[in-house]
Amino acid sequence: MNAETTVKKTKVDLFELVSQGTEEMKSGFDEAGLEVVIEASEERYYVDADSQLMESIVEDLLNNARENSQPGTRVSIEIKPKDTKGCGSCCGAGGLRMTSLEIKYTARDAEEAEQDLATVKDLAFLQDGRLELVKDGDLVTAGVTVYTY
Repeated sequence: MNAETTVKKTKVDLFELVSQGTEEMKSGFDEAGLEVVIEASEERYYVDADSQLMESIVEDLLNNARENSQPGTRVSIEIKPKDTKGCGSCCGAGGLRMTSLEIKYTARDAEEAEQDLATVKDLAFLQDGRLELVKDGDLVTAGVTVYTY
């Protein structure tokens, strides 16, 4: 990523990006002995994002999970609305509408998993989103939250 990265936000179907990404990486997940499960209560989750940057985020998160997961485990992918607390003035009492993509897996080395996500953090930030990484023992949850379209 360079200083001249142009962000062109549009209506992006996050569920479709995730579905395509997991399908394209299916053989890699199979070779690693990983079961991939996508959980989403809706068929479409539209986000206000740059389609190419979001595709890179999804690809990087999936690669990170594939490369760092313990063989024979599950990679859980969840897409859901994200609750935000509003300040009551600029964004209303209900908060901002956001969508979260979370990938959970059992890591071989949780520290290594964190190092691989620097680019995802930068790409999310460019789109007014954020990356959140939670480690609980060997369970890693990498989540990207962006504005809902």
